[in-house]
Amino acid sequence: MLAQVVGILLIPVVTRIYSPPEYFGVAQLFLSIAAVLVVISSLSYHYVIMLPEKDEDSMNVSVLCIVCILGTSAAAGAVFIGFSDWLGAVFETPMIADYLIWLPVFITFNSLFVILNRWLSRKARYGVLSKGIVVNSVSTRVLQIGGG
Repeated sequence: MLAQVVGILLIPVVTRIYSPPEYFGVAQLFLSIAAVLVVISSLSYHYVIMLPEKDEDSMNVSVLCIVCILGTSAAAGAVFIGFSDWLGAVFETPMIADYLIWLPVFITFNSLFVILNRWLSRKARYGVLSKGIVVNSVSTRVLQIGGG
């Protein structure tokens, strides 16, 4: 709940910083592209982390997820950075080309956040998990404000 409240309270600040609607649109386009790639980055193996009876098997699945994330991030980086100008033309937002270099970093960290959430849920560390969600929400808004 705290993460949602912080996110909602900082929305007016974010919308003031991105005063021309184009800048806010570029930020939302970036986040939309990243959200799709974060979902597929671990190839859905993150759902398996909770299933094994032994922690060792679950840790092996977590390592597999990290390998998939790094591979997906590298491939996305090659495509999105290599064709950034073309993608800017396709999305009719040429300004996005300058920000696509950050896409692999964003995908990697957000996907690792998902993996760690699954691992902490498996270990029933809900206090640490809730603190992480708050930190993620606050840091996302701070980066949006700082990036503006």
